[in-house]
Amino acid sequence: MKSVYLSFAIVFCFVFSCKEREENAQSAEKHSSPSEELTANTSTGIKKQTKKSFAIGDSLHLTDLNNFKYFGSFFKGRAIYYHNYQDTIYHGKDIKGSNLLLCFFDHQIARMKYHVDCDLTSELMRKYGSFRIKPLDSLSVITVKSGNILDKSENGISLHEDIKNYELTWQKSDKQIVFRRSENFESVKSFVYEERIPDYKESMIYLTRY
Repeated sequence: MKSVYLSFAIVFCFVFSCKEREENAQSAEKHSSPSEELTANTSTGIKKQTKKSFAIGDSLHLTDLNNFKYFGSFFKGRAIYYHNYQDTIYHGKDIKGSNLLLCFFDHQIARMKYHVDCDLTSELMRKYGSFRIKPLDSLSVITVKSGNILDKSENGISLHEDIKNYELTWQKSDKQIVFRRSENFESVKSFVYEERIPDYKESMIYLTRY
């Protein structure tokens, strides 16, 4: 049992490069990746609704924060967080999301994080190609270490069925995309999508020092 818990604490990152998508990945690096269309419908009356949109790099002063709750500010006000529990978030046209967290570094959106109602793994793999994977449970760690990461079928490429709890990262020139999938022992699933500035961690460290 101790070894199982210990494996949960292992931070293990495996960089996987898919040869079939190498040309697409290289082409994507040469061009800026368009931000996902992220909108929120906000009730402003009995019938009227307004549509808000958000993207990495947006200015704090130009962002509509109606229905957001101020979460806090850190590092002398250079990092500011707002959370929206109320609005329905739309990732693209049809995928619903919720619990939108906006993080501003020096008054610009540096991170967007929200829950979505379906698994975006296959869609993101097709769109962005090569990725980095961090398994989040013991079975997923063992499966990734064994090299059994992808399954191929008539429907395309997917992650191995034993990899159920994981975090995938796509590093692009203009942003970082992170997708986290979690599944508990009762098969209840959770999906979290994030976009960050490409040097998010380095920028966070910089804010803590200066």
